[in-house]
Amino acid sequence: MKYLKKIIAVALAAGMIISNAPVAGSAANQNSRASKRNHNWYDKCADDIDENYTYEGSDLGIEATEYYTTFKIWAPSATDIKVNIYRKGVNDDDESSKVGSYTLEKMFTNGNRDAWTGVWTIQLVGGDLRGFYYNYTISTTDITGAHDTKYQVADPYSIAVSADGKRSYITDPDMVSPDGWENDKHIYVDTAKANNVYKVSIKDFSTDTSSGTTSNGKYSAFTEKGATVNNAGELSSGIDYLKELGVTTVQLAPFSDYVSDDEYVVANFNAPEPDYASDASNSEAIIKECKAMIQALHNAGISVVMEMPYTHTVTPTESVFEKVVPGYYFRHNTNGTYYTTTDYDNECATERAMYRKYVENSMKYWAEVYHIDGFSIDLVDCFDTKGYYARLDKWLDEVKENVAKTDPRLVIWGDNYTKTDRQNKTSIYDNIISSINGSTYGARNEKAIKMYKQQAAMKYATPGILYMDAGEEMCSSVEGTTQQDKSVLEWQKCIDYTDVVSYYRGLMDIRKAFSSLADSQNISNNKEAYVLTNTTEGEWSTMAVLNNDTADDKEIAIPASREAADWVIIANGESAGLVSLGEVSGSTVKVPAYTTMILVDKESSLQVSVPEEKGRVIIDYLRTDGYGNSSFETPLRESITLYGTVGTGFVVPQNVNISSYYDLINAEYGKKGIFESGTIRLRYYYSAKYKPDDLVDGIVNDGHYCEEVRFKVTDPAYTEVRVDDKKLTPDSNGYYTVSYADKEQTIKLIDNNGCNVQLYIKVLENHIPNNNDCTKDSVCTICGKVFPAQTSHKYSDSWSKDDTYHWKVCENDGCEVTSTKTEHSGTDDGDCTTPVICECGQIVTAAKAEHTYGEWKSNGDGTHTRKCTIQGCTAEETKDCEGGEATCTKKAVCTYCNSEYGALNPSNHSGSVEWVQTEGTHQKKYECCGAEYEAVESHKWENGHCSVCGYGCEHTGGEATCTEKAVCAICKLPYGKVDANNHTGTEEYIKTSTTHEKKYTCCGKVTLVKENHKWKDGVCEICDYKCVHTGGEANCTSGAICENCGMEYTDKEPSKHTGNPEWVQTEDTHKKAYDCCGLEVSAREEHIWEAGVCKICAYHCQHTGGEATCIQKAQCAICNEEYGTYNLGVHKGLKLVEGKAATKAEEGNIEYWHCEDCDRYYVEDNGYVEIQKADTVIAKIADKVSGVFVPVVIGIAAVTIIVWLLAGQSAGFALARGISVLVISCPCALGLATPVAIMVGNGVGAKNGIMFKTAISLEQTGKMQIAALDKTGTITAGEPVVTDVVSADGITDDKLISIAKLLEARSEHPLAKAVVNYDYIVKQNDYSDIISIDVSNAVAGNGLEASAQYIKAFEADSADISDKISLYGGNADYISKKATIPQEYIKKSYELSGDGKTPMFFATDKEFLGIIAVADTIKEDSPKAIKELKDMGLYVVMITGDNERSANAIGKIAGVNEVIAGVLPDGKEKEIQRLKKYGKVIMVGDGINDAPALTSADIGIAIGAGTDVAIDAADVVIMKNCLSDVAAAIRLSHRTIRNIHENLFWAFIYNIIGIPLAAGVWIHLTGWEMNPMFGAAAMSLSSFCVVTNALRLNLVKIYDTARDEVYKKKAARKGLIVKTTDNTDNSPVNNITSQDINNKRKEDNKMTKTMNIEGMMCGHCEARVKKALESVDGVSGAVVSHEKNEAVVTLAKEVDDEVLKKAVEEQDYKVVAIN
Repeated sequence: MKYLKKIIAVALAAGMIISNAPVAGSAANQNSRASKRNHNWYDKCADDIDENYTYEGSDLGIEATEYYTTFKIWAPSATDIKVNIYRKGVNDDDESSKVGSYTLEKMFTNGNRDAWTGVWTIQLVGGDLRGFYYNYTISTTDITGAHDTKYQVADPYSIAVSADGKRSYITDPDMVSPDGWENDKHIYVDTAKANNVYKVSIKDFSTDTSSGTTSNGKYSAFTEKGATVNNAGELSSGIDYLKELGVTTVQLAPFSDYVSDDEYVVANFNAPEPDYASDASNSEAIIKECKAMIQALHNAGISVVMEMPYTHTVTPTESVFEKVVPGYYFRHNTNGTYYTTTDYDNECATERAMYRKYVENSMKYWAEVYHIDGFSIDLVDCFDTKGYYARLDKWLDEVKENVAKTDPRLVIWGDNYTKTDRQNKTSIYDNIISSINGSTYGARNEKAIKMYKQQAAMKYATPGILYMDAGEEMCSSVEGTTQQDKSVLEWQKCIDYTDVVSYYRGLMDIRKAFSSLADSQNISNNKEAYVLTNTTEGEWSTMAVLNNDTADDKEIAIPASREAADWVIIANGESAGLVSLGEVSGSTVKVPAYTTMILVDKESSLQVSVPEEKGRVIIDYLRTDGYGNSSFETPLRESITLYGTVGTGFVVPQNVNISSYYDLINAEYGKKGIFESGTIRLRYYYSAKYKPDDLVDGIVNDGHYCEEVRFKVTDPAYTEVRVDDKKLTPDSNGYYTVSYADKEQTIKLIDNNGCNVQLYIKVLENHIPNNNDCTKDSVCTICGKVFPAQTSHKYSDSWSKDDTYHWKVCENDGCEVTSTKTEHSGTDDGDCTTPVICECGQIVTAAKAEHTYGEWKSNGDGTHTRKCTIQGCTAEETKDCEGGEATCTKKAVCTYCNSEYGALNPSNHSGSVEWVQTEGTHQKKYECCGAEYEAVESHKWENGHCSVCGYGCEHTGGEATCTEKAVCAICKLPYGKVDANNHTGTEEYIKTSTTHEKKYTCCGKVTLVKENHKWKDGVCEICDYKCVHTGGEANCTSGAICENCGMEYTDKEPSKHTGNPEWVQTEDTHKKAYDCCGLEVSAREEHIWEAGVCKICAYHCQHTGGEATCIQKAQCAICNEEYGTYNLGVHKGLKLVEGKAATKAEEGNIEYWHCEDCDRYYVEDNGYVEIQKADTVIAKIADKVSGVFVPVVIGIAAVTIIVWLLAGQSAGFALARGISVLVISCPCALGLATPVAIMVGNGVGAKNGIMFKTAISLEQTGKMQIAALDKTGTITAGEPVVTDVVSADGITDDKLISIAKLLEARSEHPLAKAVVNYDYIVKQNDYSDIISIDVSNAVAGNGLEASAQYIKAFEADSADISDKISLYGGNADYISKKATIPQEYIKKSYELSGDGKTPMFFATDKEFLGIIAVADTIKEDSPKAIKELKDMGLYVVMITGDNERSANAIGKIAGVNEVIAGVLPDGKEKEIQRLKKYGKVIMVGDGINDAPALTSADIGIAIGAGTDVAIDAADVVIMKNCLSDVAAAIRLSHRTIRNIHENLFWAFIYNIIGIPLAAGVWIHLTGWEMNPMFGAAAMSLSSFCVVTNALRLNLVKIYDTARDEVYKKKAARKGLIVKTTDNTDNSPVNNITSQDINNKRKEDNKMTKTMNIEGMMCGHCEARVKKALESVDGVSGAVVSHEKNEAVVTLAKEVDDEVLKKAVEEQDYKVVAIN
C-alpha cells in the first residue's frame, strides 16, 4: 500500500502523456532494437509496480459456468472498477441492451488487506450469463491528479469480442466447439524432420474468387474439401492444395482481433478476429469456426503456427492495456512520448513482469483451447532489450522456458519484418524479371523461371527450417497484378505456373525424405557444392547439392566427403521429387546453366522405397518439318515436367513462351489429365515459318561450312546467341563466329522472355576434296577450294596402327595414301613384369603389373618366403614375420604366414578393462589377468549415476515432502515421488469478500474447495474473514443490512417504513398498525361478525366450540356460524333394523343399523363400519330356491310317514322312510351351488388380472347392456405426445414452448405431461429467469392460469426486475376470454381436431402465443376389444372431454357406436345417469375424474394403471391395463352364472331321483328300499358333483370369442336390439336407434334446470340436497356439487322454480338463482 499513492499520482499520470509522433527508430538495423535504453521515471514507477503488485495467478479474465461467472482484472492503479453486462454486442451509445453494472472488489491474499496484488474481482452467482457481453468502467487518476478519469474498456483478457471489439463476450470456450473437436490433437512441429512452413494470411488464402471456395477470406475456407481452381474440377485448391503441395506447417498471419485492415495491429490478443467468421456478430460462431479451421488443418496432418505481434499493439491511446494500467504496458522516452525502434508507433514493455506473464498465458491459452502448435513473434528483436543495466535482458528466453513447462513441444520462433517491409514487399520472381530486363511483371518468362527454380532448389536444399510465403510456388508477383491486395493468393497462377508448383512440390517431398535438412548447419561459405550426410534409418545416406547460378554450363566437383562414385539425380533445372531423373558417376558433374542439381548416393537410394503414389508428366515441345518426318523432330525448348500424386489432376500451362516464328500444328494427349503411376509423355509439335535470312545475315550454303562461319543477328528482339548452351559474344561489328571446334550445332537466338529460334549449321575441321591422293589435283566438295597435285607423299613421323599392323599416313590435305603395313613384333627378356614392345610402340606382350606370388611359408626363424607362380618366373621374396600382437598370455601371430613368432608382451593385455564397483567406489582392472588399471576412487555422482563409471545409485535415505522428493543419502539426488501428505508448509485461507478456500502454502494443495463465506455476526465462521460491510438501507425495523454477510451494521431509521398499515387481529378484536414495526394507526376494537367474517377487518373466524353430527355442523361459540365438516361418528337418527330371512315373496336381510338423518347403513351402533344397502340383502338365487324347497321336502317326509302308517306298516318302517327322505333331501349341495361357483370364478378372474370386489359384481357384470368407455388411458394409451407447434405471428417456437412447459409443469393432466415431456431444445429461452410460478386458477376441463415472476428482464421492451406476467393455457373457449385468437388459428384448430389431435391454446396477459396440438395413441388392443363388446351385444359409448372433432376422429378409429364429447369431469356422472335410462350400464375408466361415474354406473370397472381413487370407486379392477379384459370379465360373469345354474341342477337331480326311492315308492314294484345311510351317501355325492362342476370354471377360456354370438342372441331373445343409424350393427338398448339416444340426450338437456345454491360444504350436504330434490314430483334426477355450489335437476315434466327452491331451503340451504 505504501507505493500505491506514488504509482497513481506519478507513474500512471505521467503514463497518460501521449504524443502523436512516435520517436523514430531504425527499422533496418535489427540490432538497434536491442540497444540500451535510458532508465527514466516511467520505468522506475513500473519497477515499483512489478515489485509490489505482481500477480502470480493465471486466472485473470472470466470463468463462466451455468451457476456463476467470476471476473478478475489486474489494475493496480485503478480506484474503482465496475463490470457492465449487456445482452448484445453492438456498441449502442444509449446502452439500451445493458442489464446492469456491478462493482468489483480488491482481491486480497489470504484475506490480508495489506497483501494486495492489484487484482479486482467479483463473482455473480445465481444465473447463467454465458451468451452476454461485458466491459469495464475503470476510474483512474489523470495527469493533474485533480479528478478521476473514467475509461470504458473491453477486458484485456477477452477470449471473444463483439464485432467491433469494444465489448468482451462471456462464454466457456471449451463448451463451444465444432463436431469432433474432442478428438482433435496437436500436430506438433517435428523438429527432427525438415519442415516446410507455409506463411499465409487467412483472408489472403481464399479472397481471390478463383480459389474455388465459398467462404472467401474466412476461417471456413480452410475446412472446404474438394475445392478446385476456378471450380473447374482439375487442380485442387484450398486445404487439399496445401496437403498435396507437401506443406507440413502453416504459419498463419495474426488472426487475433485486430483493427482496421492491418492484421498486425492487434487490439485483443486472446480473441479470434470476428470478420473472419461467417457472422461477425455471433461470438460463438467465431470461436467454433476458428477451431474448425485448426481442426481441418490438423486432420490434413498440418501443424498450425500462429503469428503474434506481442511487441506492439494498436495506438496506445486506443489500447485496452493503456486504459487499464496507464503507462505500464508501453515503453516511454524521458519526455513522455512512446519509445519505438520500429515504424509502428509503440513498443510493448516486455521487460515488465505482468506483460511477460500476459504473453505466456496468452500462448498457453491458444495452445490449450485452440490446439495451436506454435507461435511466431513479430519483430522478435524488440522482445529482448538492453535495459537499464549493462547486460542484455533475454526476456524471450524466459517466456519460452515458462511456456515449455506447460508444453515443451510447442515451437516459438520469430521474424523482424517491419510495417514498411510488408508495405514495400517485392517478390523473388519480380526481382529476377527486373535483373534480366524481362517484359511485364508477373508474366511468364522462361529464363526467369529457370533462374527461379535454381534459387528455389538451393533454398530448399539448405538445412534448417524453411519458410515460404504463400504464392511463392506460383511465381507470385506484386507488380502489375490485378489484385488490389499485393499479398492475396492468385489461384489462377496455379495453372499458369503449374510446372513451378510441381517443382516446389517435389522439393518439399525431398525435404521430408531427408532428415539432415532439419537442423541448421554450416555448409561452407562456398554455396557452389556441398555434401550432407544422414544416419536416419530408411533414408538416403548422402546428398550432394551442386549449384550453378551462371549463364553457362559448369563442371562442378563433388566435395570428397565420402567415397561415393555413383549418384542418382532427384532434382535438376526442370524437375524435382523422389523419382529418379537419371544417374551420374565420378566426382565431377556437368551442371547446366541456372541449375541447382540435387544428387543422392546410388547405394542408399536403392534401399530407400520411393512412394508409388507419385507420378510425372513430361511435356515435350518439338520442331518438325511439318510433314510427319520423325527423324527431323528436334526439341524446340527444354521439356516441362509436372510432378504430383497419382489420381490428382494436372493442367498443361498454356502460357509457355514459344517464339512467334513457330506455329503449333498439333498436341498429343491434350491439355489436362490425371497423374498416373510412372511417367506420362505429352508432345506439342511446331513447324517453322521463317527463313534464316529473316533473322541473321551470313547463313548460306544450307548451313554447311569448313573451318568457321561468321553471321550477324538482324532481328533486334533476339539479344542472346548460344551454341551448345555456351553464350557467344559478337565482335565489334556485331558478328558471331563459330569454328570447326563446335562441329555440327544448333544456334539458338534468345529474346528477353526466354523464347528461342533455332538455326542449324555444320562446321568441318578440314576440307573434303573430291580426290584422296595428294599427287593428283582435287577440289573441296564443301567450299570449292582447289588443291594442286604434290610431287610426292609426305608421310608422318608417327606410326598409325591397329591391333595387328603398323604404318604411316601422308600428311598432305585430303590425301589418304599410307605406307606398307607391317605386323607387330618384339624381344621378350623372360621377366613377367617387363613388356614385349614393337618398334611402333605397340605392346606385343603386356607386362604384369606385379608378380603373382603364392602363399607365405614360415622359415621358423621369424621370417617367411613366397615365390612367383607365373610360369617361367623364378622371382621370390623373403621378409620378416610381422603383424599380430603379443599379449601377456600369447605370442604374436604373423599376419601373412599365420605362425607365432617373437616373445610374450606382459604389458599388452588381451582382456578388456572393466569396472569393479561398490556402493561408494570404483576401480578399473584388466579382465585377462586382473592387473590393476586405475586406483580405487570414490564415485562422482551426477543425476544419480557416477559420471566416471556409470554406476547407478540405488537410492536410500532422505525424506520426501509434498513439494520435494527424498534426497538420497549417498548421491544426494532427489528420488522417488513427492509425499503428498508430508507438508512443509501450513494450511492457509485464500479469502475474497464473498468466498474462501484453504490451501497449503507449500504445494498449494486445496484442502477446502472454494465456497461462499458462512457468516455469523459479520465474520465467517470458517475462515474468520471480517466482512467490509456494504449496501443495504436502514429502515424502521432494521439498520442497513450488508449485502455480503447479511449483518445489520447501522442504526434503525424509525421514520422510514418498509411496510404498510395492516390489520392486527386477535380472535375477538382488531386494530390497524404498520406491518413492519408495529406502530399503531387505529385503536383496538371488537369484531363485528357477518357470515363468520368481520365486516371491518375481514378477519375470518377460527371457529371453535359446538358439536357436529352426521347432518349438522358444529356452531361456533365466537361468531355463531356453522363451521367444519359433518361428524359421521355421531348419528342421532341411528336405528336398529332386525335381520330377517328371505321368503318366497321378498329378499331377507342381515341385522344392521340405519341412520335416518344421513341415509347410511352400518354394521354396529357406533356408526363406524359403513356398508352399502346391497350388502344387507341376503338370499339370491339359492336362497329363493331354498325358501321353497325346504318346506316342500319336510312336507313330503311327513306325507311319507303318514302314508306308510296308513298302509299298515310299523311306525319304525314309516319313520325310516321319512328320515330317508329328509336325509337324501338335505340341501347341502344347494348351499354350495352359489358360493363355490363364485369363489372359483373370482379365482379365475384373479389369475387373469381381473379382480371382482364382491360376489354381486361378478353376478351382475354379465347382465350389462351398455359399455361406457373413458377415452384417455382407457381406449388410448394415456400418454399423449406433441404433434404440432403453431406459433402466432411474431412469436417464436422457443417462446411458445418455453411458456407452455413452465405452465403445464404445474398440472398432472396427461396432456400437460405431453407438453412438459416434449423433446424440444429451446435455443433462446426468453423466460429462463422466471424465479417463481404459482397456479392461481385451475378450471377443470377448461384450462390453467398461473402468475410468474422474473429475476430480471431479458427483452428490451420487457418490464423491470421482479416483473410479473400472467400465463394461460386451455381450450379455445377458455383462452378466448383471456386473449384475442385470430380466426386463422381457430380454423387451424378445426383441422387439427379433424385429424384426431387435441389443440391446446396458450396466451399471456399481453398476447396470444399459439397452439400446441397433442394426440393420444389408441392402444393396440382397443379396436379389437370394442369389437368384442359389440359382438356380445353391448352398445359401446366413448365419453371424453375432447372437442367433438377430435373425439369423433378417435371414435371412428376405435369403432364405438357413439361418441359423447366435450364432457367436463363432473359431467360424466350425468351422462351415466342418462344412459342408465336405456339399460344397465358398465363404466370403464382410470382417472380421478372418472370416480363419480364409476360409482354411479351399475358396474364400474377401473383400469389397473389408473389412480387409486378410481380403483377404490370401481366394482371390478382390470390389473393388466388391457381393455380386452373388460370383455373377458363379462364372459367370466356369464360362465359363472351358468355354472351356478348347473350346480343347482346337480343339487336337484339327486332329489328328483332319490326322494321317490327314499319314500318307498318302488318297494312294491321292484322291492327297492333305501337305508338312511345310503341316503346320506347320495346326499354327499350330490355335494361332490356340485363342487366338481364349480371347479370346471378353471378350464374356462375367458378370452375365447366363440360364444360371443350366443350372448348376443340371448340379448336378442330378450328383445333388446338396437338398430344403429348406419344399420351395420346390433346392440341391446330397448329397441331404439343410436340417433334416438342422441335426440333423447338433447331433450334431456332441454329438460334440466341449474340451481345456484349457497351453504353446501361437503358430500353430505350434496346428499341432503339431492334427496330433497329427487323427492319432488316431476324430478327424475339431480346432480349436486358443493364445490360448484350448484345442482343440475333433470325433469320428467315441468316443475315450478318455487317448488324446487322450497325443497332445498327446507334443508337450510339458500337458493341464489335458478336457470
